[in-house]
This record gives sequence, structure tokens and C-alpha cells, in this order.
Amino acid sequence: MRKAILSFAFIVATVTACSTTSNYQRKSAGFVGCMPDDVQVPDAPDFAMMPVSWTAICKNQRYVCTESLAGGPGMATNIHCSPAK
Repeated sequence: MRKAILSFAFIVATVTACSTTSNYQRKSAGFVGCMPDDVQVPDAPDFAMMPVSWTAICKNQRYVCTESLAGGPGMATNIHCSPAK
């Protein structure tokens, strides 16, 4: 039983990590000049409390991206990416 629970936890963690990275690839794409599949996000946050930041890599250029709430909870967010120094 314990082995089944650990296997399930591993699968959930793997799927969550993949979907998190894809989410940040999509969020970064319009700001860094690449299609989402061409953006690498090596440090995607596991759990995002606003504000959140991550690194996006596009065509060997590294960017620092941030997302913050534009208003209160449930409101839109602001996303900004700028070249890393």
C-alpha cells in the first residue's frame, strides 16, 4: 500500500511540475519573443504566491519575469519580463 501511495505521489508531482513549467512558458512567450515551446523556464515556482518571479530563456537570452496582482484577490495580474543583467 505504501509503495502505491509513493508511486501516485511521484506521478502527481511530475505532472504538476510539467504543467507549471508550461504555464510559465506561456506567460513568458509574448514578452521574450519566442513561442511557448521555445521558452525554457529552469526555475518555475512550485507554488505561486504573488508576486512571483522566474527565469525565462529564449534564443540563449536570459530574462527575469515577474507576475503580480493588478488589484485584489481574483483580479487580473501584471506580467513583466526584462533581460537579466
